[in-house]
Amino acid sequence: MAGRRWKWLLVILLSGFSVSGYPQEGVSAKTLEERVAELEAELASQKVEAEKKKESDSRKPSAKVGALLHLDTSGFSQDAGSWERVGDVQNGTEIRRVRIGVSGSWMEQYKYKVEVDFAKAEVALKDSYVEMTDLPWIGGFKMGYYKEFLSLEEIISDNHGWLIERSSINSTLSKTALGRSLGMSMGNESAQKDYTWNLGLFYKMDGTLDAAEDEPHDWGLTARWSHLFYEDLTSGSRLHLGFGYSCKFFDEGKELSFSGKLESNDCLNLLDTGNFTGTEVMHTFVPEFLWTRGRLAVHAEYILAQLENDTYDDPLIHGGFVQVGFWLTGEHYSYVKGRGILGRVEPNAPFTRMCKEGIWVSGPGAWQAIYRFSWSDLSDFPLQGNAEDSRVGKLYDHTLGLNWHWNAHARVMFNYILSNNHYTYGTKNSEGTIHAFMGAFQFHF
Repeated sequence: MAGRRWKWLLVILLSGFSVSGYPQEGVSAKTLEERVAELEAELASQKVEAEKKKESDSRKPSAKVGALLHLDTSGFSQDAGSWERVGDVQNGTEIRRVRIGVSGSWMEQYKYKVEVDFAKAEVALKDSYVEMTDLPWIGGFKMGYYKEFLSLEEIISDNHGWLIERSSINSTLSKTALGRSLGMSMGNESAQKDYTWNLGLFYKMDGTLDAAEDEPHDWGLTARWSHLFYEDLTSGSRLHLGFGYSCKFFDEGKELSFSGKLESNDCLNLLDTGNFTGTEVMHTFVPEFLWTRGRLAVHAEYILAQLENDTYDDPLIHGGFVQVGFWLTGEHYSYVKGRGILGRVEPNAPFTRMCKEGIWVSGPGAWQAIYRFSWSDLSDFPLQGNAEDSRVGKLYDHTLGLNWHWNAHARVMFNYILSNNHYTYGTKNSEGTIHAFMGAFQFHF
């Protein structure tokens, strides 16, 4: 009896009858099949309208505003050998980075970004480019002012670096092979996003883009390949290998110089080749290694640069680093497939207060411990000037780091660096040691 009652109620509702069971005046009764067909037609029409709206919205450019603020402070302690060889290394506090940018997309195939830095009392252009995606054969095409993709360490965002500064060899080559350049590139990924490749043509300019036309500048080709050989999402295990190559061409009259300093932006140059000319080509090779397992990760790179310079017998620059990171609070390292880089990590229990089921709670945040050994070797360069004042040699840094991530957008960082300097020329103070104590606060959105 109850089943028949529900059946009649369904027929009444779908057939347009009033609650009393009588047909409304001027409205003809419809069968159940006719009503269902009308509903299906209406749903199909709504789906078509939704697709049209999606297509229309994709033709409108989107815009997302982002910003970051990085504050650094450093203190140094030197032994007598370092003091006499390089002078007094001053303590310092600075606004390391303060940037505002806009990024977005257009027609689902175009992406853009414009970012400006206001630190150091000047305006400097940072990542500013237009990118086309999903192109036949080449995948993506990018044009503008952005970082060359030679090194995994270099292309990881400043917001996600393991330590306050990148390795010493990175700063040594930041004005030639690494850093941002004006250029255009193409790149693609495999269907499973485990292979990536990039190839670009770049012209080196500083962030002000204020280059005089009569000054010689370098241009070159840069390529990078990466392969995620293994990944297990359950255990967080993965193995990544990559290789970068850059070939830079210089005007013979262009003056070059290379320097090295411990991994603090406030420190003066501990190594310095001095200015020299005659370099025509510089080849740079960068093999990279990354292994993760859950909350443990190992990242290593080696950089070798050879200069074609007959006057100085084709000197070599080389260096590298090995760093080990461990999440003390249980987080796992993330990996961005299709780009071949490490990604952002979300704390399991953010320190900043958050609302869960109507209750405001906070946790310990995420704590990360890091050790890095890095070195830079400029000892292959000839003597320039007085041997006792020369800063040609080798630099070895041992860095301990502790990062406290409040949430995915804010963190406090502490670094201790033991830096040993070995100088090639001169007998006076051929070695020196510096201790650096550093802190940083970083915020971005």
